[in-house]
Amino acid sequence: VNPTKIMKMFGDPDKYGGQFAEYIKQRRVMQWGGLSDQFDGYEHKYGVTLQLLKFFKDINYPLCFSTKATWWTKDERYMELVRGQKNWNFKFSIITKDEQKARVIEKGVPSPEERLKAIERIANADAGGATLRLRPFIIGISTPTYLDLIRDAGNRGATALSTEFMCVEVRSKS
Repeated sequence: VNPTKIMKMFGDPDKYGGQFAEYIKQRRVMQWGGLSDQFDGYEHKYGVTLQLLKFFKDINYPLCFSTKATWWTKDERYMELVRGQKNWNFKFSIITKDEQKARVIEKGVPSPEERLKAIERIANADAGGATLRLRPFIIGISTPTYLDLIRDAGNRGATALSTEFMCVEVRSKS
């Protein structure tokens, strides 16, 4: 991500916004993360997201984040920007509450328990909310614990739930 380019795009959408110009001018919520994680190890090393969070807070732009990372919810530099930011929502992806299954499937990410604690930290930050992103819901992996996971996330302050089922199918015979 080139932060200078992003700041130009959101600062002057008519000039730099490209295909997103109309969305930016209408202040549509932008999704950040999902296929990549803005709070990954590179962020921990380089701080590009931190730089952009400061910019987006200054212009009070509505954002929605999807992440599996938790370290940043314990870093005051990030949480200072998050606190009270009512138009930011943070989605934490968790597929099961079962620590062993999660460790096998979601290698290299914090445990489900640590992500639930991150939901609680965000909820306590009085921002725009924390969402349990139960994605993908995998039959046989998610099913044994999903109700406990949903209840636990709610008890820790999650204000929403999103899910989608993992579906294996064949669309072509070739």
